[in-house]
Amino acid sequence: MSIVDALTSFDFTIIDRYSTYIQGLWGVVDAHPDEEHRISIDTTNYPIESGSSGTDNAVKLPDKLSLEGWVSDLFVASNAIVDIPGYGRSTEAWGRIRFLAENLEPLTVVTRLQTYENMMIKNVHCAPNEKTGKSLRFRIDLEEVIFAQTRLTKLPPSNVDQDSEAADKTSTVDFGQKQSIEISDDDTDLIINAISGT
Repeated sequence: MSIVDALTSFDFTIIDRYSTYIQGLWGVVDAHPDEEHRISIDTTNYPIESGSSGTDNAVKLPDKLSLEGWVSDLFVASNAIVDIPGYGRSTEAWGRIRFLAENLEPLTVVTRLQTYENMMIKNVHCAPNEKTGKSLRFRIDLEEVIFAQTRLTKLPPSNVDQDSEAADKTSTVDFGQKQSIEISDDDTDLIINAISGT
């Protein structure tokens, strides 16, 4: 078996390498050999009244996706594996992954099953060891960000007119008659002493 055949039949195959990719990492990651797609529905835990709609008692949770990725520092050229000293594709890929995670922007992810919009990186796992050698093996966990849409509702003209007329009307309250009381200097001294406790 040739080196190229061995490489393409390895666990991390590079056949159809770009059928799955994350926005910002296209052309950087050699392959995504593992994908995990998760769809979850949250239902109520209390009894549902008979005759009610199921949609009133369940809600779809954000989509979740986990991708394993592989980047090699080695190239296949002329039926041989070539290592270019000083040029680490795995280091460059890790820098890109870190930038995307810290940028906190929703991403588009294309997979073999479907295209996901508005996905946010939640976790990145990477554990280099002697088995990975001159390569980067990682896993990215992504979760869908659901944006709420604001809808504006225009009130009928009749309601608007009634509300504006009601706002223009003012009510008066009769607080009765008020009398002024004259206080002498002696009374003022008594009041001050009572307040100060002297």
